[in-house]
Amino acid sequence: MKQLSGGKYRTDDQYLSFALQAGFGQYSLDYGNFWFSNQYNSGTESIDPTLPSNELIADNTNIFLDISAGLLYYALFDEDASIYGGGAIIHANRPNISFQENESEPLYSKYIIQAGGQLPFNPNFSMLPGAMLALQGPSQETVFGTNFRYTNHDWYEVAIRAGLWARLANKLDQGVNLDAMIYSFILEVERWNLGISYDVNHSSLRKASLSRGGVEISLIYVHPYQSRYRVNCPQF
Repeated sequence: MKQLSGGKYRTDDQYLSFALQAGFGQYSLDYGNFWFSNQYNSGTESIDPTLPSNELIADNTNIFLDISAGLLYYALFDEDASIYGGGAIIHANRPNISFQENESEPLYSKYIIQAGGQLPFNPNFSMLPGAMLALQGPSQETVFGTNFRYTNHDWYEVAIRAGLWARLANKLDQGVNLDAMIYSFILEVERWNLGISYDVNHSSLRKASLSRGGVEISLIYVHPYQSRYRVNCPQF
């Protein structure tokens, strides 16, 4: 993290942070859950798992190195006023995930762009808009919306957030369509955040889900800094 501007007696703090992630991965198949046409016994008219499948597919892929990186800029103009923007690339090295020897099946890189901020209306009420675009191969997803936040600014601070978000996704031969609406609520008590959100399907998936969505619950704790050097962070 690099501080670009600001200081002890200034409020326009600006920061640039960079992250690098590296790991290893491997995919595997459990052939006990598969059967192939070569294992069909015409005499008994049933599947015989003891027959050879004659498939030239390994049980595991080779172990691969997976590298990702991200960059984020944010600026704080006041305690409840900030902006941020950044991006990330996941699977930057496009590792080979093929199950066949001497074959290449590179994993699509995933590109993420995000932006948002906190816009105060008065000392107690503010808006937190945000947007994220994710692209991976032929797939893309966009989430955007806003939360509204109210805080009492007391010594024992309590704040609540509520908002509405939309998720867009592309479908084969149908272009980009509305996939779901997301309703969110967050309770902030000192350094604890308890959130709940509910997705309501608006795509063809609602036929399978009977228009019921998914519930997500989050619990966040922000650890206090333990030195006299402080790094200010925006509200996400």
